[in-house]
Amino acid sequence: MGALMLVFAVMAADTQDTARVAELFRSASKWRVGEAVGEVDSARKELISMGKIALDYIFSQKMATTSTLEYRAIKSVVRELRQDATPYIRRCLQSDNDTVLVNCLRLIGDIKDTVFGGDVKRFLDENYSGRVRRTAAFALGRLKYRDAFPKLAKCVHDTSFRMRLVAVPAAAETGGKDAVPLLMDVVLNDEFFLIRMEAAHALAKSAPDDGLKAALDAIDSTHDHNAKSRLLQIVGVFLRKDRYDGALLRRLRHVLVELSNDDDPVVRGYAVRALGNIMDGNVKTALSVMMAGEENIFVVSQLEEALADSCDGNR
Repeated sequence: MGALMLVFAVMAADTQDTARVAELFRSASKWRVGEAVGEVDSARKELISMGKIALDYIFSQKMATTSTLEYRAIKSVVRELRQDATPYIRRCLQSDNDTVLVNCLRLIGDIKDTVFGGDVKRFLDENYSGRVRRTAAFALGRLKYRDAFPKLAKCVHDTSFRMRLVAVPAAAETGGKDAVPLLMDVVLNDEFFLIRMEAAHALAKSAPDDGLKAALDAIDSTHDHNAKSRLLQIVGVFLRKDRYDGALLRRLRHVLVELSNDDDPVVRGYAVRALGNIMDGNVKTALSVMMAGEENIFVVSQLEEALADSCDGNR
């Protein structure tokens, strides 16, 4: 009889724990603004203090959530309980539910748990759904998981626009300088402007010097006006994100001044706009003279923006 009572007592305690965790999780999942900030922070702190009890609830009840607010609560708790959460995450990666997998992969990326890099990499395989593969690519990029670069490089040329859009920055993060030729190919050849610009921003972030040198080399080696205009667009991205000096800056100015006299107005316009980011007295004088004789409306608009930036002291 005593043993039976003990069993009932344990069951009652478990039920109370579950109810308390569920109540705290509801509070932790509220929008963290205004008067709710204190309630949300307090609930998350208490969940973290409960350790495995909170993890049991999250991974058994909440990993299939489609709520952004619930996901934020999950992330805040699991980040602080990362070591204890490892076996839970590993089991979660065995799920056959796409939503569970997506949340789990995203969680790994968001808390940057590099222990799972090898596990995440397999979800790039084509037998998984598009959203699982995209989330795996996102996570690998956040982890900067070098071993995933070869697989991500293939995803950069995936037939899916959405997959390429995620794979491009992930390849840059995992490949570093080795990703420069791959991303330059995207800049020149992807049919979508958004993906080309994503590649430019990824290059400017992960390999600014090598990326800019590669862009200038490509400009020097092509006579194709369309290719030149695409390359000049990414040069502009580089110049908005970083500062250059010495030999690279001198080469950059020389190339851009030369292209500002190109027969193609699109090439001229983008060259002028890029020059606005590395303005000095000589460049400003040259652009002012050019403004007086330029007739193409696109080039004029780029000249106006470049000269306005210099007047505002933005450069």
